[in-house]
Amino acid sequence: MAPKKAEIRRTEDEGPKVYLKLDVSWHRPLLASNETTVVVAYTFPGEREAVQSEPVAADTPSAAGFTRTFVRKQGLLLLHQLLNSPLLLKLLKGDGSTALASASLDFAPLAQGVDQFSAACLKLSGADDQTAVAADAAFTVKVQLLQETGTPREDPLISPGKPPAKGAPTAPPPGIVDLSQLTLGPCTLVPSDQAAGAQVVQLHLQSAGPLPDTLQAAATAAGGALTVSCGLHLSGSPAGPLICLVPAGVSIQDGQLQWAADPTKFFVPGTAIISLKAAVEANQPLYLELARFLAPGTDTLTDPAFEAYHGLAAVPVAAQLSEPGQKVANLQAVVSMSYLEGQQAGSLAHPGLPRPDPPANPKAKPIEEAPAASTDGSLPPCAWAKAQTTITAMLQLQDPLYPPWQPPPMPAVSLQQLIPKRQFVKAEDKPTASQVFQAQVQSAVKQLAAEYHKMFGAEEGGESTTADPHQAAARRKQLVFELNKNGQYLRLKEQLKAAELYNKLYMHLATDMHMALNQLVSNKPSVAKAATVKGSNKGPEGPTRHQLAVLKGLADEAELTGDQAAAERYHQERTLAPANPQVWYDYGTFCLRTAKQGQAEQCLKEAVAIEPGHKAALLALAALLWHVGLHTDAAYLDQAETVLHAAKEAAADDTAVWALLSLVYESMAPRRLSEHRNAAFEMRRLGKVHNRRSLAGNPYLQVALLLLDLQLGECAQQALQAAGKGQADEEVPGLEMALCCSKAASLTGDATGALEAAKEAARAADPQDVRPRIILGNLYWAAGRASQASKEYQGALRAGPTSCPLDLYLRLGTTFLAEGEFEYARNVYVQACAVRPCASTWLGAGIAYLRLQDYDNADVALMEANVMNNRHAEVWGYLALLALHTGQAAEAEQATMWALRCELCNTQLLDEIGEQCMTLGRYDKARDVLRQSLVIKDTPHARWLLGDALCELGDLVQAQSQYQAVQSDAATTAERTHALQQLLFIHRRRGADNEAAECSKALAALQI
Repeated sequence: MAPKKAEIRRTEDEGPKVYLKLDVSWHRPLLASNETTVVVAYTFPGEREAVQSEPVAADTPSAAGFTRTFVRKQGLLLLHQLLNSPLLLKLLKGDGSTALASASLDFAPLAQGVDQFSAACLKLSGADDQTAVAADAAFTVKVQLLQETGTPREDPLISPGKPPAKGAPTAPPPGIVDLSQLTLGPCTLVPSDQAAGAQVVQLHLQSAGPLPDTLQAAATAAGGALTVSCGLHLSGSPAGPLICLVPAGVSIQDGQLQWAADPTKFFVPGTAIISLKAAVEANQPLYLELARFLAPGTDTLTDPAFEAYHGLAAVPVAAQLSEPGQKVANLQAVVSMSYLEGQQAGSLAHPGLPRPDPPANPKAKPIEEAPAASTDGSLPPCAWAKAQTTITAMLQLQDPLYPPWQPPPMPAVSLQQLIPKRQFVKAEDKPTASQVFQAQVQSAVKQLAAEYHKMFGAEEGGESTTADPHQAAARRKQLVFELNKNGQYLRLKEQLKAAELYNKLYMHLATDMHMALNQLVSNKPSVAKAATVKGSNKGPEGPTRHQLAVLKGLADEAELTGDQAAAERYHQERTLAPANPQVWYDYGTFCLRTAKQGQAEQCLKEAVAIEPGHKAALLALAALLWHVGLHTDAAYLDQAETVLHAAKEAAADDTAVWALLSLVYESMAPRRLSEHRNAAFEMRRLGKVHNRRSLAGNPYLQVALLLLDLQLGECAQQALQAAGKGQADEEVPGLEMALCCSKAASLTGDATGALEAAKEAARAADPQDVRPRIILGNLYWAAGRASQASKEYQGALRAGPTSCPLDLYLRLGTTFLAEGEFEYARNVYVQACAVRPCASTWLGAGIAYLRLQDYDNADVALMEANVMNNRHAEVWGYLALLALHTGQAAEAEQATMWALRCELCNTQLLDEIGEQCMTLGRYDKARDVLRQSLVIKDTPHARWLLGDALCELGDLVQAQSQYQAVQSDAATTAERTHALQQLLFIHRRRGADNEAAECSKALAALQI
């Protein structure tokens, strides 16, 4: 193919005349060489002859210049020509023979819809090293666009000038136009509605290959008249193609199309830039249209196979153009469909490259025959797609779609202002009774020492106190006599008697006193005093690290079993640990999962107050504040921003922090959209820098999992939407997305959507992946469909028992117990004890063994459960029931006491314990247990049993009230019948014949 001149497809008829007035001037010497005169020359786009100034002195310091005016047709065709033909200003020798220096003028400002612009200080560059350009030498060019405001004349008035010489062309010199008789006003090349936000875009086609086998033969048949055109489209946009061109210099080399090195500039209106931005934000591709054409004026040739060489290639650009400050996108895409297929699929909403007109010459020779039409009416195949032709190009915008990246601004309120750091001041320990007594002993010792030295100090004379024992005894006797004589011994005795001393405390204090007195004789340090100093610094201690771990396990277990009250008690016990942020974080996330958002906020803020850099607490608190800001008060969004800035400082390279920050900024739209994009860009950049490929490389999915764990379903859905819009390297597998969408839909109350997403995940999952089955089972369980949940749970157990969570085992075992399948329940619980050992699994195993009347194994399982959690009320309850079944009354009484003390709330178990007590004749114990059951929940069955226990105890009045309460709508026929029979017995025994007769009638009515 021969190189062809670059063209632009005409999109409108030529417009009216426009006058382009160029004023070139300079204000300083141009050269520092010995040249005497120079001329300034340029060739205006579309002109053949150059425009020259009059010769001027090269070193003249005065202002100089010249003006020329050119006439063109107004419109985008002229703009395209000017954009791709910069004005080259040349500085020539005075005779015009040699170029000395040059400067270039770009007409790009005309694309902004202006009627004039000035380019000042166009620097000159020497043509070679020998040319000495003067310092600060520069041109100033002013460009004006004018048009006639009155009735346009057919031709501009040409200045006659000198008469042309004989044989010379009659046309005037270029740029010589007489405007004196014209009424002119400013004009623009671009309409105002298209100029706003418009850009000058460059497209550089580089190569395309491999090529269809028949293309070379067609090019040869065309004799160099064949060229390849290209268009760039927005997906489905009514704005039309961004660019359509016939590129210059296309040729076939080594089986590929090669284009000239220079890119082509195009004017793209503001509406198209807006559509491009929308396509980038929606992660939609651009479409490269590729077609071959015969050069214009080729009447002897035709191309019937045009549609076979008219294809489309989808080009992803969002990953590049969505980055802040990015202006260049490297395009590479494979032609995958024909143009007609793209139109049918809705990829293009606007015509692209024009179809060639039918040949005017009926004898025109085809360069290639059209492919045979298909018998089924399908579209002809695309030769580019069949050859898998890949197009390589470069797209460069004038301005980036998004401003260059900047770090998010610091929030108005700092974390320290929002959540002041907790200052722990050690409280002074109050002296213990032992310490007070020791102080009194020390005071008494000092007084005794003073008396001793007063009496015997002169006799010692500094000698050792190890004197004769008889002498020491005499001194002690004399000392006691003097103390009794002056009453000082009595005062010391009363002083030490002020404290009430008993048993071990008295012995301890007496030892301290003896040690203090012994110091009077020996100068050894006081052991008691040293111990006192060491112990005085000890404050109240909270749970140990091991105890915290045990309590955390118990809290998690209680939460899974649905005992939220017990779980909260365990978490509250853990808060006794001083200055432990993890404890408050665990408590806060528990409160979030149980819909106590206000309490969760306080707990998480306490964790942050203790440790401002606790990343997990900061993320959870920010997620909660984001949720509240979306649904309650937008001011909480600013607080979430503050918290996330602190998390960013604590973990600057954590992509999840930046992902959550971008979501918070997005919720502040439209005022924080720029920050949203910057945060998202930094998130992606960090992911690439640290090569983090976990969770499919998408930090938004990581945030979604955090939000799902915190039971913030609507926020999780927003994170999942952001994850679904991820770029090619951030795509989330369909299975992961379906699982998360199912959980999010369940949290937001969309049971149908949750079930559909879970079924979609099950279809996409590997058979060994238990997660879809578990989610399906959980959804069925929540909907009350226990049998279907059991089926899914059993399938998950068969696929991966070690991957199943604790709640699956507990729910499946509970279902089997409720259905009376005790052996299946035993097997499930025993397997759970091996995989997830805890008090609940051992309790389930004990219940199953108890129902199977395997009391030995039941005792082993229940005792193991009691060891793992001796505050589990149901464990004590079933231990009591087991003891009753085995006739161990004392053990049953003790276990029942502990069950009630641990606040047993299972009324069915309490009723069973009461009934078993009556079987063993322990009616008083049965009465106490059944009354506790009625306090928790009033049921006809419990009142029936309590009435029987009271009858056996002889309390007929109370029994009668219980039987009468059974006569309610909630009672079954059997319960009402039994109650009436007991009432009939009581009335007859008390001689109440009328009441007995009424009971008899009621019984007869029930038996009908």
